[in-house]
Amino acid sequence: MREVGELHVKGDEMLWKYFRFDRFLSMLTDSRLYFASANQFIDPFEGAVAVQLNVPPPDPRYAEMESVERAFFRLKRLTKISCWHRAAYESDAMWKLYAGEHKGIAICTTPDRICSAFKPFRLEPEYDVEDLWGGPVQYVDLTKVHMRGVGMLDRFFFKHRAFEWEREYRLAISVRMAEEFGVVARHRS
Repeated sequence: MREVGELHVKGDEMLWKYFRFDRFLSMLTDSRLYFASANQFIDPFEGAVAVQLNVPPPDPRYAEMESVERAFFRLKRLTKISCWHRAAYESDAMWKLYAGEHKGIAICTTPDRICSAFKPFRLEPEYDVEDLWGGPVQYVDLTKVHMRGVGMLDRFFFKHRAFEWEREYRLAISVRMAEEFGVVARHRS
């Protein structure tokens, strides 16, 4: 697993994943952890490098959307993410959000265990291995900062400060290069 960003977590830090029972059962049955496409997230700021407040006058940082920004929003679907909660204890909020008010299952692991448990991922057996990236999310006040020059994948390891309570650790796989070389990424549930 390759690390993303400047922040690092200890290999033995506790990470929690909360599941609805059907998702957990699917993971066990298929021996696969589901990675959601970044464009499936409800967070309207996912991958944003700045957030504009709806107050006049308009912020000049948004006068013209950069071509990189337009490309980024088209390529969000090619970044697959698995979100984990960083904490030494369970979270009632995470139970409610992801496991249906204690009607699901929570698992606890560490970055080291994840790294040793994951097998190399290939879109197809004959294709090269896709890199698995991992790291803690950094929370930034995107109403005050416009993060220029942040790499396409790195953007998914930054979130607006309003979501700081999530204390998120992410795993990500980008299939952007595969698609650029003509490989069709099929959706796998």
